[in-house]
This record gives sequence, structure tokens and C-alpha cells, in this order.
Amino acid sequence: MEIEKRFAFFDSVPPVRMFKGSPEMAARLKAMPWKERLLVLNNWFAFFFTFIYVGFFLKLWKQALMIFGLAMLAGVIGAIFDLSDNVIRALGFSISYLFSLRANYWYYLSKAKGKNIGWML
Repeated sequence: MEIEKRFAFFDSVPPVRMFKGSPEMAARLKAMPWKERLLVLNNWFAFFFTFIYVGFFLKLWKQALMIFGLAMLAGVIGAIFDLSDNVIRALGFSISYLFSLRANYWYYLSKAKGKNIGWML
């Protein structure tokens, strides 16, 4: 049920560019109730389980490797520059949230449209 709502939404708006939607997409999102907007935009499993969910459950291996790589890079940068734990944690949450926003669209492109999305961010 939720997947059909997400796919119907992405079918009804022009394609999403890198991290920017179209004006039609913004207008449709403003017209939705907040609960439905959260359902369409965010994937909470991808937020909490990041590369495990994207790789094993959605079968988007390249994206899962990107998530894992960015998380490791954030950790290495934090260690090199001796950043505080709170800053490193904020980087981790930011990476998780970024990919939770993209997971639904990736899944839509790969399953509904049958596109090979490659290393798409």
C-alpha cells in the first residue's frame, strides 16, 4: 500500500534532479498532509539501518556501498581532525538522513521504471 502511494507520487511529478525537485513536486508536497508527505519523502528503515536496509532489502548494492563509504569517510575525517564525538555523530545522522530521502526514489527508479541507476546519488 505504501509503495504504491510512493510510486504514484513519483509517476505524477517530473523526474527529480540530483537533490532538487521540480516546482510541480514542491506544490504537490505542500498540498499533502504532513503524514503523507513523510511517507512519500522519507524511508525510516533507510535512516535507521542505512546500508544494511538499502543493500540487503532493497537490493541496491551500489548505493549501499556509497552509504558505507561515506560513513567510513566521515569517521576517518573525524579521527584525522580530532573532531568531537558530537560532530562525528552529527555527520553520521546527516548521511543517514540524506540517504533516507533518496532511498524511495532509487527504489522507484530501479523497480517501477526498470532503470539501471548505477552509482546515482
